[in-house]
Amino acid sequence: MGVNTDNFIKALDRIDAEYGSIDNYLKGPMGLTDENIEKLRSRYVTNIVVQ
Repeated sequence: MGVNTDNFIKALDRIDAEYGSIDNYLKGPMGLTDENIEKLRSRYVTNIVVQ
């Protein structure tokens, strides 16, 4: 499974424009807590290289 980089960046840009940050988006409309977000980060976030 892969991610189309251009679409991913567009989605992040839109989230940033509408909510100010990914954290604001996750806590606001997604309804996640800081604890939820930390669990997701520890499970899914890896070193990302943007070209």
